[in-house]
This record gives sequence, structure tokens and C-alpha cells, in this order.
Amino acid sequence: MPVSITYEWRETKENITIVIPLKGMTVKKLDIYVADLFVKISNCPFLLQIDLAKEVIPGSLLKVFESNVLSLTLEKVSKLLWNKIIYDGSKSDRTVRRKDSVARRDQEIKKLHELARVTKVEEERSTLRDQISLEKKEMKRIDDQKSKEKGNE
Repeated sequence: MPVSITYEWRETKENITIVIPLKGMTVKKLDIYVADLFVKISNCPFLLQIDLAKEVIPGSLLKVFESNVLSLTLEKVSKLLWNKIIYDGSKSDRTVRRKDSVARRDQEIKKLHELARVTKVEEERSTLRDQISLEKKEMKRIDDQKSKEKGNE
């Protein structure tokens, strides 16, 4: 049975910060998952799941570990004060909303991984082309040197 994690939160018009004391938790095994409407922090047996009242930008996550406290800062999509952090819809609404939010984030992560893979392949190709070009220039220089030496004989 998971143990709930206590937390505090604060906000500005631009950001929301979730502050979690890490009592009894190890930082190395801490798992943090952020989607646009959902935040999950786990470190067996501890678990915190927050269905956010409004949207955040998952890629904007800033993590700070300091004095056995974790602070997560996320940029808000709408630059307004929320006055509450938790979505207060029905359980079925929260479930559907969470599922959709996680699906969007997972799709975004897949796209980022694919982009990274394609970028890596292109960089490797470019590096190979550059290397081949350098080798051709070096071979031409050697051939020219050989021709010059043969001409001097």
C-alpha cells in the first residue's frame, strides 16, 4: 500500500512550485513524471499524484534538491493565478483527464526520442561525409606529391 507524500505548493502568475520534504526517501530512486495536467512523484513505498487544476508545460520542469527538500517548478500555460492546485472534478472526470494527459505526454516523449534519433543519424552521416572529404583531399595531396616527385626524377 503506497504511503502518501506530504507537499506544499505556491504560485506566481507564470509558475507553480511544489515543495516536497524527502523524509525517508532516497533521491536516486525518486521517479518524477510530469504531464500537462498531471504530476506523479514516487519512491517506493511513497507516492504523490496530483491532478493539476490547469495546464503546465511539462518540458519546463525545474528540479531543485536542497536540504532534503525537493522543489519542482513548472511553467503555467495560462499566465493566471489558479488559487488551487488540484482539479476538483468527479473521479471519472479525473481519470479520463489524467489518461488523456498522460497519453499526450507519452506521444510528445516519443516524438522527442524520434527527433533525437533522426538528428543523431544525420550528424553521423554529416561526420562521415566530412571524414570522406578530408580523406579524398589527403589522397589527392599524396597523389600530387608522388606525381611531382616522379616528374623531378
